[in-house]
Amino acid sequence: MKIIVAGCGRVGSGLARALSLRHHAVTVVDVDPDAFQRLGKHFPGRTVTGSAVDRETLASAGAERADGVAAATGSDEVNVACARIALHTFHVPRVVARLHDPRRERST
Repeated sequence: MKIIVAGCGRVGSGLARALSLRHHAVTVVDVDPDAFQRLGKHFPGRTVTGSAVDRETLASAGAERADGVAAATGSDEVNVACARIALHTFHVPRVVARLHDPRRERST
């Protein structure tokens, strides 16, 4: 499966590594290019520097062909917006968003 992980913090990088170990094609998106160091030297996937809420960035990450998107940035607002764009603009079939505030669950 082709998976995009938005956010390369502790959660996003761990998810990306775990998915790649299961032989998924993983692309990680983050605004901070230094964050990709968390993936390790042998991470087999792609990295894209940019905002997870920017349509061009998501297109560069392959959102048109993605089987899934996991929005795992540190911001609930960014994660909800990323999930909405993935669902409604790119029609990605499987989308999850990490949310700290459960009241935001219904906003996607």
